[in-house]
Amino acid sequence: MIVLVWILCLIGFSQLYRLNIYVIAFTNITAILLILYLPIGIGWGIIWNTLFEKKDSGIVTQMRTIAIVFLVLTGVVTYYFRIKDFEPQRAFMTDADKAAMEWIKANTNQEAVFGVNTNFLNPTMPYGTDAGYWLPVYAERQTTALTLLSSLSDDYQFELERAKAISEFYKTGDISLLCDYGIDYLYSGAKDPLGSADIIEKIGTQSGVSLIYDRDRVKIYRICER
Repeated sequence: MIVLVWILCLIGFSQLYRLNIYVIAFTNITAILLILYLPIGIGWGIIWNTLFEKKDSGIVTQMRTIAIVFLVLTGVVTYYFRIKDFEPQRAFMTDADKAAMEWIKANTNQEAVFGVNTNFLNPTMPYGTDAGYWLPVYAERQTTALTLLSSLSDDYQFELERAKAISEFYKTGDISLLCDYGIDYLYSGAKDPLGSADIIEKIGTQSGVSLIYDRDRVKIYRICER
């Protein structure tokens, strides 16, 4: 019963974003699906322990057999699915992107903010759709995409609105909105974005925008000269 309540509470937490109160929208359904392994695993442990502690009897023996068969079948089926789970299109990083990020690390200010190709998992969870998502790891630079823990930041509301500016840019191509949010560069990775348009499609020939890196399909634009 406790495990069931635990699972229901976790699912409830994942839906708090629907209230549009960012303080309590501290997680999302993706994080909940990951953490559900814990209560489900503990629940199975309790069932297993209960079955094998009971004295032998006809019904208990049958239940043990069912539990063992179910466990083996579940393991075989889920193993098959897991080894087929790798999706190359979601492996955003390439050698070209890594080289570009090394260049970024050596040639841009540590406080620079990069606009990256973005989509929204839900209204409060923007994520990167190409290798630009990895800029904080490989180049140690801020981006307009967020992480699962971003909602704990004091600047979360501003960062969320900044990410939404990228979505607006896809529609309007208005660079000034990005400048208002302190975005210094735009990054487009070697692979096509998965789940969004490409940010460079709206660049055109706008003034105040310069292409500063163009190698192996990776493009970096300097915008909002200050």
